[in-house]
Amino acid sequence: MTPGEALVAATRNGAAAAGRLEDIGTIAPGKRADLVILEASPLDDIRNLRRTATVIRKGRIVPRRPGPGGP
Repeated sequence: MTPGEALVAATRNGAAAAGRLEDIGTIAPGKRADLVILEASPLDDIRNLRRTATVIRKGRIVPRRPGPGGP
């Protein structure tokens, strides 16, 4: 499975399997605004999924929590 196929399986196909494709699983007007913005493309390297830049939940940016040793 390619990284792109893995992302589709986890998002669109997962939402379809749960019967929720109308409101989640893809980015489109009227759908829930829950997104993860990454620092680098997971299509280049699937490990980039761990490089989170911003999380948006219910249309609002979720503040970052400090990591170990951070403020």
